[in-house]
Amino acid sequence: MWERGAVGHHRAAHKTVDHPLVGAVTLDCDVLTVAGCDLRIMVYTAEPGTPDADRLALLAVLGTQDLTTPGTG
Repeated sequence: MWERGAVGHHRAAHKTVDHPLVGAVTLDCDVLTVAGCDLRIMVYTAEPGTPDADRLALLAVLGTQDLTTPGTG
């Protein structure tokens, strides 16, 4: 429906984010817009099975663990 313009306009691009913990992550960026409105939905995804997908999955768990030794942090 987006490609036909029935819902709104679809724009696609690739973006590279340089994350301080996992390095460069290249993502597909899809921007969906509604005509006559400022509403935009931006969706970032990584190609499945790629190192970028692995880095993105790693970001989902980074910061969720306490890596300090008990009694020192």
